[in-house]
Amino acid sequence: MGEIKVALISVSDKTWVSILARFLEEEGVTVYASKGTQKALREKKIKAQPIEKLTRNRELLGGRLKTLDYRIFAGILGNTSRKRDREQLQEVKATPIDLVVANFYPFDEKVRRGKTKLETAQKLVDIGGVALVRAAAKNFRRVVVLVDPEDYKKFINEYRENEGRISSETRLRLAAKAFTYCQKYDEAIADYFRDLASSAEVASARAPEAKKRPSPALTDRLQIKLKVRSELRYGENPHQRARLYASSDDPPVPLQVLQGRQMSYNNFQDASAAFRICRMPYAHEKAACVLKHMNPCGAAIGDDTVDVIKRALAGDPLSAFGGIVGVNFVIDEAEAKELTRTFLEVVVAPKFTLAALREFSRKHKVRLVEVGAEAYQEQRDSILKYNEGKAAAPLSFVRTSFGYLVQEEDLRLLQPGDTEVVSDSPLRFHFKEDLTLGVTLVRFLKSNSIAIVKDLTLVGTGTGQPSRVGAVKLALSRAGKRAAGAVLVSDAFFPFADSVELAAGANIGAVAAPSGSIRDHEVIERANQLGICLVFLPTRHFYH
Repeated sequence: MGEIKVALISVSDKTWVSILARFLEEEGVTVYASKGTQKALREKKIKAQPIEKLTRNRELLGGRLKTLDYRIFAGILGNTSRKRDREQLQEVKATPIDLVVANFYPFDEKVRRGKTKLETAQKLVDIGGVALVRAAAKNFRRVVVLVDPEDYKKFINEYRENEGRISSETRLRLAAKAFTYCQKYDEAIADYFRDLASSAEVASARAPEAKKRPSPALTDRLQIKLKVRSELRYGENPHQRARLYASSDDPPVPLQVLQGRQMSYNNFQDASAAFRICRMPYAHEKAACVLKHMNPCGAAIGDDTVDVIKRALAGDPLSAFGGIVGVNFVIDEAEAKELTRTFLEVVVAPKFTLAALREFSRKHKVRLVEVGAEAYQEQRDSILKYNEGKAAAPLSFVRTSFGYLVQEEDLRLLQPGDTEVVSDSPLRFHFKEDLTLGVTLVRFLKSNSIAIVKDLTLVGTGTGQPSRVGAVKLALSRAGKRAAGAVLVSDAFFPFADSVELAAGANIGAVAAPSGSIRDHEVIERANQLGICLVFLPTRHFYH
């Protein structure tokens, strides 16, 4: 590999660039630099020639056009081992460039999708830097390319050890890194503009119905880019390895584990489910839920925090033991005292006060996960925007043996006027809030699923059953006497009238389910015979 005589430096991230440039200067390498980089080097008493000496042109358009010049690219792309290339370089007075050091405007750091204005994002789209790096990486056998300040020291060490020579293996490795760097940069820009276009399409959509709502996020090409966020002891079971990854493009909900043992794979699953339930918009401000294996076994909404916690835990006291609790309000001493009455694995909340932490310190094994009030509010707002037709739903990924299944998350809320009372018995006013709560919660129960709600409290669940009537039986058995006067909500239609018969036998006040069965008329007829209120819902909420 040839020796390095000429270097071109044009960097946005100037970390350690002065160290590299001073080394090159000491080794007799001629350094050319773009205006901003040259200024930074001169402040460190390092000589660097202006790029104009290579281009014979001045920077234009406020610095947007400085390195995009045919002399520069001839100097990078030329093969000096070929006589014809050398002759052409001389003809156009282009200087062969042996080292390119470049990185780009920090688009992925400065720009946040859905928050950064287009005008600001446009200014951070680098053109010349990307072209420089790609050209240098393409001609890696002659040109060394550095995009990461972490590689400067390695480059210097190899240069010293090999008397100015950089091995072909290093050149290839640096070229691969450069192409990857360009790819990630382009993806960040593409994602921002794609999301911007998607938001515009969704905002312009007039029809709020789910079947007419555009799904611009489901593009022909989806890429999942992940980085390790946390090491886990093991996965779902001790023999399975696991890690927690974060998406660099869609930052995950922030969390701090304030107390307790290390979070496990299952803890993260349950904590995420608890957060997703509590961030939903409800008719009352305060919400709490209790989960076991990602299934809500108790939930309540209301205006008094301690009362909401009591009712959520009382929904299924047996299952609550060793369960996961989520709330959407600050945990203070009174709430902590109520929670410590039950053995819990994890508590997820926006914030824990010092008094609460002191109270929980007596139960040092329970994991306290603080998420931050902003995360709840941001997600609640995004759900409302989705239901108003102003935003697209986030995507949900499931890996199967046949590939990834990708769908929009189920965020459809029950709207006023969506329900249809199909029985002779009317829907009493005091059942309406319980029905709405049941529809919101049933989507978090594994299908086939049933949710029984009474007085804004989840009192019975039937989850993961192979038959719907089996789910009804399970939910009624868990509700017991509390089923009387409650609302029973099904995640999908009743294929037969037997579920309505069981509900009537338990004195359920109202039954709600989507329509769609070929026996809907039989179910309606049986509800009328039994004198029970039957409500048809517009949307199915399967959760497999």
